[in-house]
Amino acid sequence: MRTYDVSFFRRGPMEVAEELIGSRAVRYGDREINMGFLTELNVLVGPPGSNEENYRTPAGMLVRFSTRTGFMLGVSAHKPGETGIITFIGMKSNDEFLDSAQTYSALGGDIVHTKFVGQESGLYIAESGFDFESEGLVISRELPSNLPPNRIGYLKLTPK
Repeated sequence: MRTYDVSFFRRGPMEVAEELIGSRAVRYGDREINMGFLTELNVLVGPPGSNEENYRTPAGMLVRFSTRTGFMLGVSAHKPGETGIITFIGMKSNDEFLDSAQTYSALGGDIVHTKFVGQESGLYIAESGFDFESEGLVISRELPSNLPPNRIGYLKLTPK
């Protein structure tokens, strides 16, 4: 299983998101290991207001993204001189689908934000390793109606 390093995130955010959906996320904490598959992603370019600094962080850095309902964990993904964030809205862990708050907690959002993916943060993201088709899942790319103006993509694993 190949883990993604910082160079993986130095591409356009949609290109990165297409490979991230269904990827394994493994967080090594002090006394526990949390893992699952990324099942729902937002792709944003920016800078829209209060989260402006997040869009300019180096590619591969984990960011805490503020929303009206709380925080989401995301990763900065963009080409040099551009902006982009992919937020982790959901993941599947132990056959349970987690919402954005549960995903933030499971991946250690309060601890890992402002650190890079990999050894620095203890959060590793690796290629999928499972077949969506055999799991009865497909990738939906239909944008929800409540779009922020800077959302350029949305990906979600859904049942067939």
